Amino acid sequence: TVTMLGREDTGSRHVTGQEILAGWRDLAVLEFGPMANVVMREWGIQRSEDVGAMVYNFITLGYFGKNETDSIDDFADGVDMVEALARPYARSQA
Repeated sequence: TVTMLGREDTGSRHVTGQEILAGWRDLAVLEFGPMANVVMREWGIQRSEDVGAMVYNFITLGYFGKNETDSIDDFADGVDMVEALARPYARSQA
């Protein structure tokens, strides 16, 4: 997400929960294409909260950091990751 946002060479590498979710979706689509839904379902990731749980596990393990304004609630927007991953491949109803 930091690289996708162009922040890898800046002083601040902090990203918000919403930025992580967007980066997760974009990377999944880039890596797995139309199969991203299948891969995420196999990994048990169906909601934004599932991504948040993984991020906070990495914070607990010391792999990621957080600041005082970060909260696991930042991921609780209810985004259906399955639907978000399918959106780039949805056929228009024209």
